[in-house]
Amino acid sequence: MPRRRLATTYSGRIAAATTSPAGPSLTVTVSPPPTSSPPHDPRGYPLPRRHLVCAAARILRSGDSPSPLLDLADYLRSHSLTLTAAEASEVVKSLSPDPPLALAFFRFAAESLPGFRHDAFSYNRVLALLFRTRAGPSEAMRLVAEMERDGVVGNVSTVNLLVGMGGGGVEVERCLELAGRWGVRLSGYTYKCIVQAHLRSREVSKGLKVYEEMRRKGYKLDIFAYNMLLDALAKAGMVDQAFQVFEDMKQKHCVPDAYTYTILIRMSGKAGRTSKFLSFFDEMISKGCVLNLIAFNTIIEALGKNKMVGKSLCKSGHASEAHIVFCRMWNSHEKGDRDAFVSMLEVLCNAQKTLEAIDLLHMMPEKGIATDVSMYNMVFSALGKLKQVSFISNLFDKMKANGIVPDVFTYNIMISSYGRVGLVDKASELFERMETTSCKPDVITYNSLINCLGKNGDLDEAHMLFKEMQEKGYDPDVFTYSILIECFGKSNKVEMACSLFDEMISEGCTPNIVTYNILLDCLERRGKTEEAHKLYENMKQQGLIPDSITYSILERLESRSQRTGVKTNGICCALIICKELSFFALPKDFKCKTSSVFRQPCLKLSIFSGSKTNNKGTNAAISDAPLLGTIDVLDAFEDDYGGIVVNPTSLPNTSNAFASSLQSSLSYWSNQGKRGVWLKIHEDQADLVPIAIKAGFVYHHAEPGYVMLTFWLPDGPPGLPSTSLHQIGVGAFVMNDKNEVLVVKEGKCPPHCSGIWKIPTGFIDKFEDLFSGAIREVREETGIESCFGDVVAFRHAHQVTFDKSDILFICTLKPLSFDISIDESEIEAARWMPVEEFLSQPFHQEDQMSRAIIDICIAAHQKCYTGLTAHQVMSKLDNRVTYLYTGYNREATGCVPEI
Repeated sequence: MPRRRLATTYSGRIAAATTSPAGPSLTVTVSPPPTSSPPHDPRGYPLPRRHLVCAAARILRSGDSPSPLLDLADYLRSHSLTLTAAEASEVVKSLSPDPPLALAFFRFAAESLPGFRHDAFSYNRVLALLFRTRAGPSEAMRLVAEMERDGVVGNVSTVNLLVGMGGGGVEVERCLELAGRWGVRLSGYTYKCIVQAHLRSREVSKGLKVYEEMRRKGYKLDIFAYNMLLDALAKAGMVDQAFQVFEDMKQKHCVPDAYTYTILIRMSGKAGRTSKFLSFFDEMISKGCVLNLIAFNTIIEALGKNKMVGKSLCKSGHASEAHIVFCRMWNSHEKGDRDAFVSMLEVLCNAQKTLEAIDLLHMMPEKGIATDVSMYNMVFSALGKLKQVSFISNLFDKMKANGIVPDVFTYNIMISSYGRVGLVDKASELFERMETTSCKPDVITYNSLINCLGKNGDLDEAHMLFKEMQEKGYDPDVFTYSILIECFGKSNKVEMACSLFDEMISEGCTPNIVTYNILLDCLERRGKTEEAHKLYENMKQQGLIPDSITYSILERLESRSQRTGVKTNGICCALIICKELSFFALPKDFKCKTSSVFRQPCLKLSIFSGSKTNNKGTNAAISDAPLLGTIDVLDAFEDDYGGIVVNPTSLPNTSNAFASSLQSSLSYWSNQGKRGVWLKIHEDQADLVPIAIKAGFVYHHAEPGYVMLTFWLPDGPPGLPSTSLHQIGVGAFVMNDKNEVLVVKEGKCPPHCSGIWKIPTGFIDKFEDLFSGAIREVREETGIESCFGDVVAFRHAHQVTFDKSDILFICTLKPLSFDISIDESEIEAARWMPVEEFLSQPFHQEDQMSRAIIDICIAAHQKCYTGLTAHQVMSKLDNRVTYLYTGYNREATGCVPEI
């Protein structure tokens, strides 16, 4: 039989030996085993007796006794036992699910058990219990006071727990004071706790200071604390400090995770550090970080917004990158993230990519995202700004078919959009339909329809709607009155406009600067100079600050006053304007002293005799000499090449004023030694174009909404750059794994191209990258989603459409979907065609260029030919991130320069 291990050894003596029928028997007197001291751990501390800890916990948790603490005291006394501090700590730990009982035992042991005294470890156990129960710092400090009263010295764990429980500021200082009193040396974990305590209290600067001290002593944070510090620095706008912490983090061999990069990308995007957040994104991918939906949403938001205040996203150059990231997210996750989809929708709408926005809206349900009215309103607003009202009507019908009920914002956007393009009947019909639904009009709805009616000639109808609005209990606001005043003013009904203005004030609706400018302009055009001056004085008494439009109107008033001989109070209007603009550098002894500089749309430079004037730039000096004449100079700024760019939003409103200012400006700029003049005229002031042409301007280019004219001031041939001379197209070669080519047959094409199966082609859009254009053309013509491969060739031709040169880039793409859905407005048919059948067409057999292009594309598909791939690079010349298409293949060889 094997020997039993861990048995107790007893000693004894034989007391008697007897014989019986069953056999001999022995009587042994056993001596108890010698008592030994309890076992100790390697550091010399006595180990807790587990059976005693379990017995104590069992007695305290017993629900039968009304006083378990007294039962425990009786048990210990009857067995002549006493608890050590380590054993009491273990009892507290076992009672931690019942914090009140654990705290009651802790105090009972110190007060009622004879000879018992807590140590730092048992106090730490209670502090940890308070930490888990989220007790306040004051309760922890009361326990520390008891601890010090009993003469117990805390250790580094005590300090760590106290710092973790408290906030920043005074509480951290108190903890550090205790550490100094106890002679505790702070560990790296203590520093980490202090940093996190400051960050939780929003004391980011203090947290950063402690982190820097920690770093000097050679300690480092863990990934969680680094992310917490980076997030706090990002939210506090301390971007450069966050970048430095990130570099320290990598030097300390702490590997960033997806959350780290998400913080940095969001921060860089909000700060406009375009190159930074793109490099973080590339680094995130190269490090193998798994992109979750939060990371995708952050990246899309950063790419889209990019701190481009007042500019469209497509001008920022990053709407395409946002689309690439979004497509990656689309293919990586079965379920979509609502925030990411909304961000992408906003990116597309702001970038004026309304067709893509509509497609995204319809595709959201595929990823489990339920569309709502706010998403549709975002797209409606973008379509309205671009005057694409036909799309609005179709989308509105689809929205209702999908069971989404339009709200008041939907109706307001649509009525305003219809009014913008003059569809008064459609706007009125929508308003009437709205009144029959549960969604009732509000003040903005009335304002939109009044504006639509008034500016499209239905002034009586607009005024009747205004009265109806008042009868139904809606209070017209400043915009309502301003719209009607402007409409009456433009219809030469000045008395009605003034009457509305008086009614507006009597109803307690305070006019703003726009209202005053509208009525001032109305009075000036009707020659009511005196009334206009009185209105201007009232405006100043109201405390409103004149803007550039106000001063432009006042200058016309002064010009009219000089022609008609009407006297004005005080100094002449021109000097009133100059004084309030603080534009002239007046002599020190002049009673209107000023020193600042202000630029207005139409500068009136005073010409004096008998004294020196400063006519450099747009500033002029005034002297006491008699006034001889004035020059109207259009508002403009100087470009980088010595030319002048006229501000298109500040052109005079009348033909006569524009003609006069234009001639004066050309003469003034010529004397200043300027070279070329760029004049943009918006379509709502198209009547100014013939005047500029008559003055010598020539057409440069035209875009939807404006025409650009130029004037070359020096003698000799013009040195201004010409308009764009090329148009850019893409051809997309898409081949699947079955060696089938995606081909289309165009519905509308020249007779010699009719019936030919060809690869998808088309022009790229404004601000669109080559690869984005190729992907879009394939999607629009065939419904196939694809990803970009490379540019394998390009064709350069001249005198094509409108005598432009034409460049067609041939690109290879890889299909991501295979079900074809054609655009019937452009494409007659589309299919996947075996490559042999595609090449056997007579056209491709006979056309040398077509055959060469297809041979190159097939070679590229078979990896026998390398084209140009897109690499994202940053240029310091213009601080833009763009795409460089090169044949470098840095994955295949190490001898190629990295891009």
